[in-house]
Amino acid sequence: MDYEQYKNTDPYPDRPAKPVLPSSKVKPATPSEYRAYAAQLEEYEKAMVEFRAALAVWNKKQGGLEDQFKVDALREAGLEGHPKADIVYRKAWEHGHASGLSDVVYWLQEFAEVVL
Repeated sequence: MDYEQYKNTDPYPDRPAKPVLPSSKVKPATPSEYRAYAAQLEEYEKAMVEFRAALAVWNKKQGGLEDQFKVDALREAGLEGHPKADIVYRKAWEHGHASGLSDVVYWLQEFAEVVL
């Protein structure tokens, strides 16, 4: 199985940095610093809207790739259409996804022996 085909090649969206009001216990912020902060905060909110939209697109593509991987992995393990396929896949995902898709397939094949 070629695991590279399930890799999301789109860059993960960069989250904008939230501005910080420059003040301390010794010297409070000045009115001009508050105005500058308010302007930065407005820009931040606009950037967050764009970030959330880009993240939704990225997540949708990632979800599609994971769904296709599941279909292909279940087919390869001989579990396509099996009534317990979702349960077995979920357990394999829990055990292996942190180490990569190849480990998910390994666990899927191990658990498939129990239900086949």
